[in-house]
Amino acid sequence: MTTADYPHVPPWRRFNLACSGATTNEITHPYAGKDEDAQTDQLADLAERYQVKMIVVSIGGNDLGFKDIITDCAERFMKWPFYAYCKNADAWSNMNSKLDDVGNKVARALAAIQTTMAQAGYRADDYRLVVQSYPAPLPPSTAYRYNESRFTRYSNGGCPFYDVDTDWARQTLVGGMSREIKAAANSVRAKFLDISDAFAGHELCNKASAQATQANSSRNPLTSQAAEWVRWVPYLPDHPALNGSPQGDIQEAIHPNSFGQLALGTCLTKVSNRTDLLNNTATAFTCVNDGGNGKDGMTVTGNGIFLID
Repeated sequence: MTTADYPHVPPWRRFNLACSGATTNEITHPYAGKDEDAQTDQLADLAERYQVKMIVVSIGGNDLGFKDIITDCAERFMKWPFYAYCKNADAWSNMNSKLDDVGNKVARALAAIQTTMAQAGYRADDYRLVVQSYPAPLPPSTAYRYNESRFTRYSNGGCPFYDVDTDWARQTLVGGMSREIKAAANSVRAKFLDISDAFAGHELCNKASAQATQANSSRNPLTSQAAEWVRWVPYLPDHPALNGSPQGDIQEAIHPNSFGQLALGTCLTKVSNRTDLLNNTATAFTCVNDGGNGKDGMTVTGNGIFLID
């Protein structure tokens, strides 16, 4: 993440090999659709030219089909009463099995990264491999800024989701991904960074935050403490309410916005500076915001799990 700092490493020596839409397959295979070499091949090249200190991995959401799930949930909300809740759809009935499969794929991808580094001459203690979870993009159902009206939640907030589906997404999808990614990290002795609650109070349509209005400008901006940190959902079929005011492409919906990216960068910066990361004692960390200082108020703690040789 280019918004993060690492001790004694200048910005020009921080590299982003991530690719939008990539799955665990693209860690070790070329991404033909975007003319990208395998990320491990790109890593091997950098590892030969520079002394790699830390590798940060965010992967698994596209393997799960998170975009398809969110799209289905949103369309079901807008087409009520013709469609049932997303959580009850046949397509997602075997979610636990899907999550297990993603966890196995993430573990194999992390092992491939470690193999790449070993082939480049690195020992395990020469660098830190950190794999992070995903932040919950939607608030608890009790924290929505709008009532469960189809057109209010979509037209005013860009958050077309049922309460039931929202809680399912937070608990089953985000919670399940965190569980599986942590297990994958533990299986290869990588570090785990839990950011599932990093956006608490700043999720899309959370009543504790707001979206910018015409009253806001570069001279009178909405502060990160007051703002949402997630891009809203535009362009729903047959419901063009937000088509004239999108926040980027449809593929960027439900992703961190600028404030969200800066907050996650702060999380990673603070992890990078922790003694228990550098001396290789703690294996897992959690990042949350303090509720009062916006993107700069991120707090990182270790979870008390230690490596035992």
